[in-house]
Amino acid sequence: MASMRRRVEGSAAVPASVRFADVPRLNPNRKAQEFFSQLPTNGISVKAPTQRGLMNNALVFLPLITWAFLQGVTLPHEFPDDSVPGFPIAVGVFWTLYSFREHRRMSMGSALGYTFASFLAGALAGDFVESMVRVDLHPLGAMHSPATVVGEFTLMSLWATATLMA
Repeated sequence: MASMRRRVEGSAAVPASVRFADVPRLNPNRKAQEFFSQLPTNGISVKAPTQRGLMNNALVFLPLITWAFLQGVTLPHEFPDDSVPGFPIAVGVFWTLYSFREHRRMSMGSALGYTFASFLAGALAGDFVESMVRVDLHPLGAMHSPATVVGEFTLMSLWATATLMA
C-alpha cells in the first residue's frame, strides 16, 4: 500500500513497462440499439427511439396525459361516471396511427392493428389497476373517476407503442 500511495502522490515514478487499460466507454444509446437488434422480431420489433421521435411523441402525449388527468381531478363527485377522457384518447390514437404511417412507413392495416392492440392492452391494464385500487370508492386525492385511470393507462400504452415500436 505504501508503494501505491507514493505512486499516487507522484513521489515514486511508475515504470514505463506498466500499461493501463484504455477501454472506450460505449454510448448508452448504442448499447440499447445493440440489445434491441439481438431480440427476435417475428414481425414486431422494438428499437431505441431517435431523439426527434422521442421529442415529437413527448410533445404530443404529455399534454394529452395531463389533460386527461386534470379532467378526472377537476370533475365534481356528482358528475356521472361516464366521464371518459375521449378527446385526448382519440388524439392519441390518431397520432399513433400517423406516427406508424409516416415515421415507420407501415401499411394502414399494420398500423391499425398495432394501434388497436396497444389501445386494448392499455385499457385492460388500466381496468386491472382500477379494479385493484377502486378510485370510485377510495379516491386518490381528488381523482375519483375510474374512467380517468383507464384513460391514463391507455394513453401511456399508446405513447410507449408510438415511441418504441419499429
